Amino acid sequence: MVKLTTGIILLLLITFTVVLTECVQVNLIDSNPTLQRYLLRGDSPVIGLNLDMKTLQTAIQAEIKSKTNQNVDDFYLVDISVLKVDSVVQEEAYFAMHSKEGEFIHWPLVGNPANISGLPEWLQASLVVEGQGVWNLEDQLIGRVDQLTHWVHNKTSINNLKSHHQSNIVFFIHDDNGVDQTGEISGAYYLANFGWTWSKTLLYNSLIHKKYQPMPKWNINEMNWYCFYLYFNNKGPDTCNY
Repeated sequence: MVKLTTGIILLLLITFTVVLTECVQVNLIDSNPTLQRYLLRGDSPVIGLNLDMKTLQTAIQAEIKSKTNQNVDDFYLVDISVLKVDSVVQEEAYFAMHSKEGEFIHWPLVGNPANISGLPEWLQASLVVEGQGVWNLEDQLIGRVDQLTHWVHNKTSINNLKSHHQSNIVFFIHDDNGVDQTGEISGAYYLANFGWTWSKTLLYNSLIHKKYQPMPKWNINEMNWYCFYLYFNNKGPDTCNY
């Protein structure tokens, strides 16, 4: 009976450890090893009622090593949550008490209920260019993608943050599962910086998670508005219709 109970406890501990390790999935978006800047995306680092910094740090280090062959033993974390207000309490509390480890930024994203794809091009141009202040007002993708790009690739951009840390800096964008709101802003980043097509960006966002999981419609819509913003400003793909 004692052996059986001990075996069950060990099994539960092993299972819990595996689940805990797999709870945080991270993927590299962009990097600048010369400036020691890394941009990653992923799912929530909050496990239960606490931010699991140890697990997150290990996952980030492994991903950076795998994709860039850089050993990032120590880094300052800029934790960027794109979730709603009621989902960020643990992260705010953690960095309030551990300010030397990093800081917290809250960029809540909601997506867009309106699908602009398939409309006549003259109407798309009118809505995107002339109505930019409307479609971009909520999620602010234009400014936020520019800010992320600036942080990764401009040496002095770190002065915009509360910290003036000079070592490795990791910018980590996340929602609950690494696909929804995270897919929206990460996809916009790919479109703006990597010359990806719309279809490649959409497919990548769906396949990046360990289990196939398509993006929600509202987040696709907002990413699509951003794609058309790039298109009509001669910065993006040849087409954004889908």
